Amino acid sequence: MVWLPIIVQVTGVTILNLGTILQKQGADEIPNVHNVPFLQSVKNFITNKPWFIGYLAIMLGTLLTFAVLGFADLSILQPFMGVGIIVQVIFCSWYLKEDVDKNDVVASMVILVGVIFVGLSSREQDQEGFNDTMNMLVAPGALAFQLALLGFSVSCLLYTKWKSWKHADIWITVFSGINSVLSYLYMKVVFTALIEYGLSPALFINGTAWFMLFWAFIISTVSFVSKQVAYQHGRAVLINNIFNAFNIALPVPVGIIVLGEWSDVTPLNGLLQLAGVLTILIGVFFLMMHDMKQKRTCAMETSNVSSEPIPRGEG
Repeated sequence: MVWLPIIVQVTGVTILNLGTILQKQGADEIPNVHNVPFLQSVKNFITNKPWFIGYLAIMLGTLLTFAVLGFADLSILQPFMGVGIIVQVIFCSWYLKEDVDKNDVVASMVILVGVIFVGLSSREQDQEGFNDTMNMLVAPGALAFQLALLGFSVSCLLYTKWKSWKHADIWITVFSGINSVLSYLYMKVVFTALIEYGLSPALFINGTAWFMLFWAFIISTVSFVSKQVAYQHGRAVLINNIFNAFNIALPVPVGIIVLGEWSDVTPLNGLLQLAGVLTILIGVFFLMMHDMKQKRTCAMETSNVSSEPIPRGEG
């Protein structure tokens, strides 16, 4: 059964990333959120047709990726977010007309190889019940790790604000990516309750499960909103790839430290999964470095043009 959740995950990731491309188009069409009152910014987003269609696609894709959390390990499912990076490169070039060159294509192929490695590392494994999962979640070491991730993400947001939003596209996306992974962690807990109790009265009177659903919704919403702000500071290719990188790599340590997912993994499976995640991250890192180099080149060209003397008799 492990391949069925993976197929659903890949389908959900594809739909989700198509939605983010539409949202990037919409975010480029509306006024900058830093120059508009909050409520007006919300109205601008909601009334923008591409953005709203993208929102619906993201909700559908997210629902699919949430639905499979109770049937397979987080550390197996989330690396398939790498498929989204390939979708981004293709459709950012074809639909958004963003500059995608051979370096972007090579990096995408590297990411694809990593995804294949992760797929080969997939294995059948029983999932823990709700109470056991909650006990692992609130264990001292696991709780400290979650708080450390949350604290680091907030520090990234505060840093770019302190620097007058310098490199905001990167730092806000780091904040969004970490919180996205945490939301998947908490939704996995919710779905373990749903699978264990079904739609019985025991589910509806379980206050802990409802609290986890509420908390996952808050964290997911924070991640979603902050990513929209990041879109107004940079290219979709860069933002979505950083975001996907966190959703690919971070669930592995989260799965190991918080959920104990590698407790009975064979050495071969562990090596394949680790090799796959590292290969994906190499491709993502290459994309990021390439994008930053392009930004520096454009900035230098703009600076050189503006510093050229105006010929006598002109201006």
